[in-house]
Amino acid sequence: MKQLLIGLMLIPLLVLVVSCEDDPDYAADIIGKYIVESITEGGDVYDFTELPLEHAFLVEISRDEIKSYYNDDLCGDSYLSETDFIDDVTETAIVYTDGFESTYSFVDGKLRIDEAGDILILAVYDGALPPAVFSDPSLLENDTYEPNNEMARATPITVGTAGQNHYMAACGDQDFFKFSAIQGVSYKLGTTTPSESSLDMEITLASPFAVELESNDDYDFPNLNPGLDWTCPESGDYFFLLEGLYLEEVGNYFISVVEQQGLPKATGVSAVKEKPEYLKYRFSGNLFN
Repeated sequence: MKQLLIGLMLIPLLVLVVSCEDDPDYAADIIGKYIVESITEGGDVYDFTELPLEHAFLVEISRDEIKSYYNDDLCGDSYLSETDFIDDVTETAIVYTDGFESTYSFVDGKLRIDEAGDILILAVYDGALPPAVFSDPSLLENDTYEPNNEMARATPITVGTAGQNHYMAACGDQDFFKFSAIQGVSYKLGTTTPSESSLDMEITLASPFAVELESNDDYDFPNLNPGLDWTCPESGDYFFLLEGLYLEEVGNYFISVVEQQGLPKATGVSAVKEKPEYLKYRFSGNLFN
């Protein structure tokens, strides 16, 4: 009888243990660090895959919260951090303590979050959070020609060669160049950018004595690539500057200087300048709430 009673007492405990073991740990599936690759909102798709780390939207998910990081002060030493608290994680949904709920799934190894029709695609991120570049503008992505942000450090470029590939960094990056010109010879100073790029720059030509001669910001209308057609008045070393129209301008560009006798002066209609699409998107207050 005593053994029977002990057995009966153990049955609820065994059931409890079995039920706990069978209860799936869905939260474990989504715990980790992520970088947002794209956001679809209101039918518009914002693709962030080609942006440097300083523009990234980063997310860290634990059992109790989703913490997001965004560099809202790109040229300063501060960044934005927001926390949304998790109440529960089911097989298909993340339930927040404020009652908001988003569904999730995994597609091609990436976390897909659906917030009432707005879709976020998150890829695994293995770097530090927040990244050091969020609070140190000196770490902003740039090219190996730096430092060339003043005339004394201008990058030499040879007339008629294949040209050079450069990167325009954020926060007012300035790229100076120097080339040798011959009196009476006409030159084309031309730039191109990738077809998908929204980089918009201005070019300014200066004399050997740092006197501004000409400038242009939309030679290649409607692509907004700057360029100049110019005839040298006196032989010597001349300088030109390339810089973005906005502090946030970033992207790759190609620059060349070509000799062209009798080249006519290009004319065109000024284009309407717009900030790149990714700069129009505001992360703060739009996600996980």
